[in-house]
Amino acid sequence: MTPGPERHMRMEPYRIKVVEPLPAISRSEREDVLAAADYNLFRLRSNEVIVDLFTDSGTGAMSIDQLAALMRGDEAYAGSSSFFRFEQIVRELTGTGSCCPATRGARPSASSSPACSDAAT
Repeated sequence: MTPGPERHMRMEPYRIKVVEPLPAISRSEREDVLAAADYNLFRLRSNEVIVDLFTDSGTGAMSIDQLAALMRGDEAYAGSSSFFRFEQIVRELTGTGSCCPATRGARPSASSSPACSDAAT
């Protein structure tokens, strides 16, 4: 049954399929590690953090479709079928003639390269 506007869900409307155990440290232990780190979050170890809201890591789980796509993915560095699927969808959504992906966290300076321009495609 799909909840209508008059119904309110008190839990997330999906099942979490990928899980990781959380560290079980008490509030006083958390206060101690924060004080020992001079309240600098970069000095904390990951096992001292229950929920990581400082970064986007650890704040969600993968859907079964995302997990399945990960398992089906072609991890070849160049020429992978995964890239060609990605490229087709980007072109359909944006209407552009080119698609030059860049890694997250790295400066995508290659996007200014002539190899990544419409003239190169």
